[in-house]
Amino acid sequence: MLALLWKFANDGPLGDDNAKLVKEWIPETYWLSPADIEIFEDRRQWVIKPVNGACGRDVICGAELTEKEWADKIELFLSQPERSYVRQKFILPEI
Repeated sequence: MLALLWKFANDGPLGDDNAKLVKEWIPETYWLSPADIEIFEDRRQWVIKPVNGACGRDVICGAELTEKEWADKIELFLSQPERSYVRQKFILPEI
């Protein structure tokens, strides 16, 4: 759902005011795609989640993995059917 909101926010169907709300309040979220080269280059900024997951199951944080572990997980996830996973910008909570 969040990936769809971000797609609509970027592509225009939400209108300017709603797109602004999405971009201010929802972490950047996109369907995982082979074209996402930036997630390989800066794993510490991304979290990967299954689209049908809940309660944090099967979520991986790039900051918690080695480069090899991250690359192996991304390769595995990309071998799944399209739109099985999303990538979401990692945001540190404010304390």
